[in-house]
Amino acid sequence: LYCKGFNRCKIQSGSKLHLKEFKLWYCTSTGASIEEIISYLCNESLLKLALSYITPKAAETVKESCPNISSLCIQICSDSVIPFICELRSLKVLNIGPDYGIDMSSLVKSLGNHLTSVEYLFFDFNVDLLSFIYFTNYCKANLKKWIITLDNNSLCKEYLIYVYNFQKVHNSLKEFGINKYRYNW
Repeated sequence: LYCKGFNRCKIQSGSKLHLKEFKLWYCTSTGASIEEIISYLCNESLLKLALSYITPKAAETVKESCPNISSLCIQICSDSVIPFICELRSLKVLNIGPDYGIDMSSLVKSLGNHLTSVEYLFFDFNVDLLSFIYFTNYCKANLKKWIITLDNNSLCKEYLIYVYNFQKVHNSLKEFGINKYRYNW
């Protein structure tokens, strides 16, 4: 469901769909709340979900309605959604991007404190070195594939030192990548 341009969305039926994948992108003014849409369209059969604007309340709804999600792509508006997301025990793939105005360093630190089951992680935002160091020191997830985004390639060596230290502890990383940050404005 791509809602850009829609101004109304009405949930009418009491029956549930049994979707395996669902993408809800740019759906902020449809008349129905994102939580209502998730509750109606998503359930235990959902495995892959993409949300462009996830609030703490929407994250809690995802946790309760879709406990079997294995792949999640989200644009996050608050680091307080992280505990809800990290409680999804079947979550293996996490692609996280920012909404405007969020403190990404606190988000990265929160992920370091809560992430346990994810194996494939993509930070689709610039990661500052201090929060990256925190993440590598406290993350309990045994990441297999990890992609970060940097706006300053001259610091790559410093980041790689902490990736090396992370790998010494976890011995799980098979792939690591660095994307160049692109300003989208």
